[in-house]
Amino acid sequence: MKKIKCKVCKTRFAGTKENLYLATEKTAVLGALTTPAKTFECFDCPKCGCQNAVNTRMAAVAEPGDDKEEENDG
Repeated sequence: MKKIKCKVCKTRFAGTKENLYLATEKTAVLGALTTPAKTFECFDCPKCGCQNAVNTRMAAVAEPGDDKEEENDG
């Protein structure tokens, strides 16, 4: 298992699935209408408690046929 190094106190700790959470970057009102907010996978350091973002999550892409409503016969 790969250990994560805290960027503040330099403590190494194991990032477990149970401690993983998602954090979303705040955006301005007009920015939120045009671009999606960034989402990060994060862990909290067990020693100092600071947040360590380890990965950026990408937005899901819809399939070409997903946005169309299915046509009903009748």
